[in-house]
Amino acid sequence: MTLPYRRLLLALDGTPWAEHLLDLVACWAAPGRCTITLVHIVEEGGPERVHGAPHLHDAQTAARYLEDCAERLRRIGHTTACMLRRSSPEDVANALSLTADDQQCDVVLLATHGRVDPRRWLRGSVAQRVLARARCDVLQLTPRSLPPAPGPHHFLVPLDGDRSHETALQRALWLASEDEGSVDLVHVLPGHQDTDGLGALRARFAPHADRFLRRRGERLRTAYLERCAREANTDSVRVRPVIETGNPAGVLASLTHRLGIDLVVLASHGRHGLAAWGHEHLPGRLIERLDVPLLMVAAGPHKPLTLP
Repeated sequence: MTLPYRRLLLALDGTPWAEHLLDLVACWAAPGRCTITLVHIVEEGGPERVHGAPHLHDAQTAARYLEDCAERLRRIGHTTACMLRRSSPEDVANALSLTADDQQCDVVLLATHGRVDPRRWLRGSVAQRVLARARCDVLQLTPRSLPPAPGPHHFLVPLDGDRSHETALQRALWLASEDEGSVDLVHVLPGHQDTDGLGALRARFAPHADRFLRRRGERLRTAYLERCAREANTDSVRVRPVIETGNPAGVLASLTHRLGIDLVVLASHGRHGLAAWGHEHLPGRLIERLDVPLLMVAAGPHKPLTLP
């Protein structure tokens, strides 16, 4: 199958790793069906090197770089355009969001290098900030991502009982319906060693109550996932509920191998930096562990994606 998005924005930072996005597009986008905009953000006052590669400070050099990348996609039949934006290093996410809005893009594709900059903790990830501002989907290649295979066909959707996160399920169903794909809905119950705060105190000082509440929570989550699966199952898409116990990021990363997942779809409110304190830990932790791409969609009331 191919991704049914119509307008794609590829953010290229000049590093060889980011150019793997071109391979992803070659495998997952149908020529003649979508328009692809390649953008490079010229960071004013940025570092001399970005993740080991020379930083493209000069606009003419950056423009030639984008044209070379665009030509690789044109040779396989894609319609492409190139754009340069100028920004400070702290405002790259806003520049990408403005470009996505200007081009009416459905999805922004990024190749994350992982948490290599300590300032990232305060600002939050570029992907989370783009999701919060542009409100279009954000597809990330993770630092461990393997070369993409034709697809995607098999999707994993983490759900935690929050109805606003079911936008991830809706997006996965939309993607899977392209070619009779399958969706695994997953809820991860924390194990004893993964519980903190009041839960850890309860497990230590009231073990009987803790066991009762854990069993009750498992029944409720199982019933919730089964209901979601029943409502989502169609003739063209198989939906299956999966309950696991352990550390959420570690369990989900392990499941991608065990279940043969091509793409993880996760709903997020786009909280970042200090605003994410106590919330939204899963996207960042998943990025560090997944070796398949991660698609983030905006959490909230589900609205069907309108395509041109």
